[in-house]
Amino acid sequence: MAAAARIRARSEVAARIDLAILAPGADREAVRSGCEEAAALGLAAVCVSPVWVREAAERLAGSGVKVAAVVGFPLGASTTLTKVFEALECLKGGAAELDIVLHLGAARAGDARSIREEAVEILKRTKEATHKLIVEMNLLDESALRATVIAAAAAGPAFLKTGTGTVGAPVSASDVARLRAVCPPGIRIKAAGGIRDAAQAAALLDAGADRLGTSAARRVLDGFAA
Repeated sequence: MAAAARIRARSEVAARIDLAILAPGADREAVRSGCEEAAALGLAAVCVSPVWVREAAERLAGSGVKVAAVVGFPLGASTTLTKVFEALECLKGGAAELDIVLHLGAARAGDARSIREEAVEILKRTKEATHKLIVEMNLLDESALRATVIAAAAAGPAFLKTGTGTVGAPVSASDVARLRAVCPPGIRIKAAGGIRDAAQAAALLDAGADRLGTSAARRVLDGFAA
């Protein structure tokens, strides 16, 4: 309980939030206003599609808020070489963090070797980035989840992420607990998908999430004490 109490201050929760600007119709104005909001709130990062990385980096320069870029989003069905190129382009544009969708077909099939080889190759080519590997829990049974987590963790990412937020129900505390149970202790967890209020955010943090991805950061933070 003491650990949970330490993350109740608004500023501490803000520092664990990535503002997602990933709607299909997101435009320059959405990126501009999102970056302004993230800087004002003191968020960890703004998460954007590759085409908006340079714009976000320019808007956030000097703010302390990082740019995170999605790779292989949202299906994870690109080839490894394509993901490597996309990741490198994002880093060139100013991204510091990469949210990478793993090969979901391989994950569902329990093809741990493909998952591991893909993750290792991408991370090897982008060593300067903070990596968050997306396992899309809503599509995996327990056996496939365990195999995917073990394979992805072998590449040494900073985070494993519960999902893209585009599939299935909103992320729950039980999802985070399930992922934490099979995730090596040195790897952090990012929870994403349908996070809309403070109560949900607090439950996810209590369950073991280290970072939250949401498009409703201000609404979430309004429920925490200043």
